[in-house]
Amino acid sequence: MIITYGLLDSVLRNLGLTRRQQEGNVIYSGEQKMPLIVYPLRPETEAVHPWHLSMARHFVVELGLAAPEEFQSALERAAA
Repeated sequence: MIITYGLLDSVLRNLGLTRRQQEGNVIYSGEQKMPLIVYPLRPETEAVHPWHLSMARHFVVELGLAAPEEFQSALERAAA
């Protein structure tokens, strides 16, 4: 399964994070509007760099938005 930046974006938004672009970066924020996940703007069809996926997974789990297996399942459903 290849996870693209577009798929990751879809999953993060479905988990309640908001997305904005600033100075060539993509920034996802939670309810407090503080930047939580930041990575360089990449084409939606490009495979996610492993570091970016790991960072997203870490914050999703730490914020209690999803358990690790729920996050993985959401990625798999988005890729199907």
